Amino acid sequence: MIRASIFERGCSLSCMVTFSIQQLMIDPLYFLERVLRRFSYSGQGLYSALTELGLEIDQTEALRKSGCYRDYLSTIESSRVRRIARHFTAKDVKEELEELTIGFTPSIRGSISQNPNMRILHYLTNSKPYTKSGYTERTESVLKAQSWAGLQPMAVTRLGYPAVIGKNQVATGEQQEEISVRHLIPAVFPWSRKRYRELAVRKLVQMIESEAIDVLHTTSSFKNALIVSEAAKISGIPWVYEVRGQLESTWLSKLPEPLQSMARHSDKYRCSQAQEIRAMNAAGGVVLLSETQRAALKARGLRNENISVIPNALDEKIHLFETGSSWVRKSLGLEGKRVVGIVTSVVAYEGIETLIEAGAAANNRPVLLIVGDGDDLPRLKQLARQFGIEDRVIFPGRVGQEEILDWYAAMDIFVVPRIDSEVTRLVTPLKSLKAQALGIPVIASDLPALREVTGGHAQYFEAGNAQELTRLLENMPAVSREARRFAAGRSWKANGQKYKDLYSKL
Repeated sequence: MIRASIFERGCSLSCMVTFSIQQLMIDPLYFLERVLRRFSYSGQGLYSALTELGLEIDQTEALRKSGCYRDYLSTIESSRVRRIARHFTAKDVKEELEELTIGFTPSIRGSISQNPNMRILHYLTNSKPYTKSGYTERTESVLKAQSWAGLQPMAVTRLGYPAVIGKNQVATGEQQEEISVRHLIPAVFPWSRKRYRELAVRKLVQMIESEAIDVLHTTSSFKNALIVSEAAKISGIPWVYEVRGQLESTWLSKLPEPLQSMARHSDKYRCSQAQEIRAMNAAGGVVLLSETQRAALKARGLRNENISVIPNALDEKIHLFETGSSWVRKSLGLEGKRVVGIVTSVVAYEGIETLIEAGAAANNRPVLLIVGDGDDLPRLKQLARQFGIEDRVIFPGRVGQEEILDWYAAMDIFVVPRIDSEVTRLVTPLKSLKAQALGIPVIASDLPALREVTGGHAQYFEAGNAQELTRLLENMPAVSREARRFAAGRSWKANGQKYKDLYSKL
């Protein structure tokens, strides 16, 4: 890691301040919520809390919050009330509406270098060490896998990151397994979405030229693809789009329930879905995470013929991990007890309330170990108290990556109790695969994505059905050799070759 200069730190701080001013002017309440979360505030989102109390600001704000942008702008134009106060909000909504409808520059075809050591530049939403998530974990693995396959990958994060998440740049860039990850941080954050895209394209083109890049590779959302497609056109190189998730569905799932039905038919939701398909069809190649995802996207209009399914996989070192004794069990006083758990982002669609309800009803009184942090944590702690089992539900919060396998090893059963929703039916999480590799029996909601990611080597229950889950918890599942073999076959080294094959077809 090369430490950032005083000038670079100054730019990062300046970018953070100007971005914050913009967000405060556009949406003061949401900005306050983000600031509180940044300083370890935990609790329901302010919008969610206001809605449940019947105090949603007004119908106009409900239209904006639920993504009904045309109706929102129409209401604003016909009303004189608070027009000046809403000027910046309306301006941003207009710009986002434009972003939801503009087209993508198709990838050039047939001009890829035949050099087996192609130089690949990844344009990322975020990266370690500033963000730790499934996204950044996969990114780190992809970069290593491509390097093992003989490619020359490097990465750069979206314009303004990490300043836009309230973290000052401490280094010019980081090394992830000797692979460079850089940051594009302007001194002043652009004051419109169009200027943002233009500046991001300009800086990306400069990096492409200086590093002699052969292929640009980006990930969802489509906003990344808008920038990458234009930079690739200017530079005369192809680009690839990797679909990591269903971000519009994730956005929908996080809204307060009173707004969800409205949001499902909104400009933001419908146009985001359409833009994602347009981005995939414009790209030179598409990377998907599962066959379930491929089938769903083809039904929605995916026509790109250069598609590669490259699922989440494991570092081969995991199979060398010794699970016989766990310091976690000893430190928590769990020796001799049955421990049922999950390692996850603690959000509503993970369905952890079903696990708590089932654990409370199980006759064998298992200890529930829920490892992770997120917006749903306070509600789940309250739920454990309501069921009277707070003495056997442990919430250790977020733990370091270097000790994550020790927490897995503390569990006798690993549960993935996701709710039944659009995003959970399509997105395949990595968490169950790690448990299978360690020989831990898995119980999961019976959803297509979870069936695929576990290879059918788990026990399944109807999503949200606590009684079915209780029955499975009371009957200890056996360790499956087939599950371990399945997990052993999902390696990042094999995935590295899949990426190389995809690039060769551009």
